[in-house]
Parts: sequence; C-alpha cells; structure tokens
Amino acid sequence: MKKYLNLGIVILFFTVFIKPVNSEEVKVDKNLIKVITSTDKSSVDVGDKIKYEIIVKTKKGVDVEFTSFDYKLGSFSIKDFISLESEFLGNKTLIQRYILSNFVSGEYVIPKIEIKYKKIDEKEWKIKETEEIKILVRSVLIEEENPQDIRDVKGPLNFSDKLKFWIFVIIILILIGLIIMKIIFVKNKNKFAEKKIYQRPAYEIAYEALDNLQRKNYIMEGKIKEYYAELSLIVRCYLENRFDIKAPEMTTEEFLFKAKITEELSKGQKILLEEFLSCCDLVKFAKYGPVESEINGSFNSAKKFIDETKEILQLKNV
Repeated sequence: MKKYLNLGIVILFFTVFIKPVNSEEVKVDKNLIKVITSTDKSSVDVGDKIKYEIIVKTKKGVDVEFTSFDYKLGSFSIKDFISLESEFLGNKTLIQRYILSNFVSGEYVIPKIEIKYKKIDEKEWKIKETEEIKILVRSVLIEEENPQDIRDVKGPLNFSDKLKFWIFVIIILILIGLIIMKIIFVKNKNKFAEKKIYQRPAYEIAYEALDNLQRKNYIMEGKIKEYYAELSLIVRCYLENRFDIKAPEMTTEEFLFKAKITEELSKGQKILLEEFLSCCDLVKFAKYGPVESEINGSFNSAKKFIDETKEILQLKNV
C-alpha cells in the first residue's frame, strides 16, 4: 500500500510542477505578432470613401506577408492603396491602407484577411486572421414621408415675435463683427514681432525621399509592389507641398482630372505625370511585374517631373 502511495505522489509531482518543453516557444510565438484593424467610419452614404487600415507590429527578423487583392475587398471596391513599413529599436511596423467604397446600400462586412508570418530561420508560415468589421452603407434617397403625419398650418407671426427675431439677428451680427475686429487686431499686432525664416522647399524633401528609397533593398528583395507604392507616395506628397493639391487623399483618377484643368502644369508635364501614375497603378493593383529597365524608367520619370516643376522657395514671413 505504501509503495502505491509513493508512486501516486511522484506522478502528481510531474503532472503539476513539470512544464512542457515547448511552453516557452508557444508563449513567445503568441506575442510574436500583433494585428490591429480599423476604419475611419462605421457608416457611410452610398459612394462615400472609407479608410480601412491594417497595422502589424512585430519584431525585426520576422517575415510578414499580406493577402493581395486586385480591385475588390469583400463587397467593397478598392479605390486606392498604400503600403508602409518602418523599423525602430528592433521593432517593426507594417501598414496596409485601403480606400474603399460601395455603391449599393445595405449592411456589409469587411471580411477577415489572412496574414502569414514566420521567423527568418523558420520554414513553416503561421497564419493570423484580422477581425471582421461591419459597415452600414446608407441610401441617399429621401425616404417617403408619412402621409398621416400632417400638421396644421402655423398662424402668422405677430409683431412681438418679429421684433424678437430681428433683435436676435442684430446681436449675432454684432458678435461676428467683434470677433472679426479682434482677429484683425491680433494679426496686425503680431506683425511687429515677425521674423524671417527659411521654409524648406518641396523639391528638397522629395529628392531626399528618393535618395532614401534607393538605399532600401526593395528591388533586391523582390518587393516591387512596395517600391512602387513608396515611389508613388513621394510624388503625391511633393505635389501637395508644391502646388497645395491634396494628392495623397485622392484616387489616381480624381487627381489626374484635377491635374488636367490646372494651369500650373504644362501639357508635357501632365502627360509625364499621367504615364508615371498609370505605371505605378499597374504594379500596385494589376500585379504587373516590370523589368529592371522599366523600374529605372519609373524612378527617372519621378525625378524628371520634380526637376521640371520645382521652385526655389524664398524667405517668408510668419
């Protein structure tokens, strides 16, 4: 009896106090990757744009692959796409940003997306899924009024009601006038403390971004889509800084339409810009694989466009 009791104590000890050999690996793997998904709106009108963002936070030395899409993400059309990546103190952040829209009213779901990841020294990919996000697409049609909701006609306003209304209007106008006078006074007062500063030109920022892009190993690593996404973003940001055109927030079609009617670009510059952005979209959305000469040509087109449209900024008042 004593022999069996001792055997039971030994079994209980190994069951409770001895951990599995791979328990540390499971814990590490569980915290290896963090995925955050978000949208800027939970409900929109038909045709409105939704910004959908996937943020992956992981460690340096971990490979991550996103699912690729052509023109559709679930029931939503992809109007634009940007891919970003950054590293800091051994941590790595990857961002996939989509601009979506839907032209049919109803309740929809942005589906789960598979994200594959693994350590560099591992062969097997692991998969993590994003969460579904519900989006309500509202119709812009005016709902039919309830025929039973009929109200009696209001009676005419008497003189005292009119007087109260005009007194209210006059008070509002006086307040607006005082606010305008205060703004003018503060603006004129600040002129005595003005200083001359040098604002960095848009072309300098763009050239620096192009140099940084060349130093990255996107081409050697076969990350052609990421290369073109960043090259397109550099040109779009340059256009916003140089001509005050909100290029990063527009789709390619919207921006090219605005570029065609502007008088700040010549006909040749408009053609150059259209060919450059169309080439970038082919790689980003149509999965076109350009050869090395085409990649160099796209880079040279971006630099040529900046060369032809740059303007040296003079000293300005602040």
